[in-house]
Amino acid sequence: MQKLRNRREFLKSSALGVAGLSSTAVLGKSDSAMPSNPAGPLSVWITEGNRRLEKQPASKWANSHGAPGAGSIVIDPAKSYQPILGFGAAFTDAACYTFNRLDPGAREALFHELFHPSEMGLSVCRTCVGSSDYSTEAFTYNEGDPDPDLNRFSIEHDRPYVLPILRQARKANPDLFLFSSPWTPPGWMKSNKSMLGGNMQRHYMASYRSPLNEQLRDCGDPELACVQADPVAPNGALSVCHCPDIEQWPSSHSGSRSPF
Repeated sequence: MQKLRNRREFLKSSALGVAGLSSTAVLGKSDSAMPSNPAGPLSVWITEGNRRLEKQPASKWANSHGAPGAGSIVIDPAKSYQPILGFGAAFTDAACYTFNRLDPGAREALFHELFHPSEMGLSVCRTCVGSSDYSTEAFTYNEGDPDPDLNRFSIEHDRPYVLPILRQARKANPDLFLFSSPWTPPGWMKSNKSMLGGNMQRHYMASYRSPLNEQLRDCGDPELACVQADPVAPNGALSVCHCPDIEQWPSSHSGSRSPF
């Protein structure tokens, strides 16, 4: 529970709750004694062009001598920069569908390798509220005629394979941090009546920011949901809003847990 509490504090201290670090430059060189190198070789695979998970000769850790060369990354335990929430990937509808097609034993072994803290330990993953651009079909949880009271709302699409996959990942790593993003609200909420392109209609904002729903509870209650996934998605793609004043949405509608 302590980790969970710290992560929530992290979210409060950051603008959107997700921090990332990407660098190819040297971070610094420690003048203090470096810790001993990890024992054993480093396994290396390459995926590039027509090469798929091609095994490479094993490498190993080594203490550097002299000034680091170009493209080197030097890890200095004595220096700290910004905090990192974690690393992971996205549980898209297509990814969950593919995982679900694996033999149960193979899937369990794969999830152990991906999520277990003793292995890769992926710890932050995004889930999709409805379909994304990597889905078996375009869908939301409330398609059809306008339904502002959400009487027709249903997550039945996610029950066969999305929710079971999320639960299995959480089983492999109980501390897995999940956050959710909608790619689009139902078409009836938008000006062009379509999930593709168009703008969110303001009079449906209250419906869009409805309370925490079945999907969030069933998959282990993600810690965070944002109002949309791709604010700069090309027009014609799955999107919430392409209006120029998107950043001026009323504050009462921002940071909501959308059910779509």
